Amino acid sequence: MGGYGRLPGLVSEELLEKASREGLEEEQKEEIVGMKNELKELCQENSLPDLSNDLESLLTYILFSNIALQFFKTRNFD
Repeated sequence: MGGYGRLPGLVSEELLEKASREGLEEEQKEEIVGMKNELKELCQENSLPDLSNDLESLLTYILFSNIALQFFKTRNFD
């Protein structure tokens, strides 16, 4: 689990077990699909390539939706 090196301390076995078995709930999956659709529509409306399948762009849109469009317009997509 994780690919960012060693943790600075011990992890509770209970917490590790819980993190290992829990995935996204259906509601969370639906929310992500909704955000992907919003991003796809935003790209179409602003003559941008479809960024909805690019994880980095999707996360940018989810976390910074108020400034994401400005950022996407400055990127070079060649």
